[in-house]
Amino acid sequence: MSSRRYQTRTAGCCCPAALVARWGRLLPGLLLLLALAARARAQSGVAISPARVDFGSRMVNGPSADRQVQIQNLTPGPVLISSVQSTGADPQDFIPRTDCARTLAPGMACTVDVIFTPTQPGPRSAVLQVFTDAVPPILLSLRGIGTTGSPRPPFTRPSNAGVTAGAGPTTATVGIATATGPGDR
Repeated sequence: MSSRRYQTRTAGCCCPAALVARWGRLLPGLLLLLALAARARAQSGVAISPARVDFGSRMVNGPSADRQVQIQNLTPGPVLISSVQSTGADPQDFIPRTDCARTLAPGMACTVDVIFTPTQPGPRSAVLQVFTDAVPPILLSLRGIGTTGSPRPPFTRPSNAGVTAGAGPTTATVGIATATGPGDR
């Protein structure tokens, strides 16, 4: 009777022997999936932010302020950074400088500063490439516009300008500056 009970449980896949048999058939496929998942994690283990950098308009040959790009190692092991460079249509206009060590420890981040100095008027673009041993090159879009001519200063109107004149001292107030005329004491 007990063997019959065992066979019933085997059909329902509740005994350890049946579980081992079923998992044994699935094990090669499961191992392949685990290997692919580990590879995908390793390939996505280096993050870069922001995803792109737009410098806006700059005067030709006038450098911009540094724009920072962060590279972070999300893998469980160290990542070797072999180079950081600007490539693409106008790489000479986008100069990267970095404090990244050659090896980036797990969980650590480093910074790449990019300066945009347009050499020609019009739209300018490049790609920041970060080469590591963990993934194919990490790519970041860089763009800006070179302009010519002198920029106009923005027009601002004083919000509380006024002049008060009277028999006594004369005071003119413009913005936050106060000028006092002769005869004041």
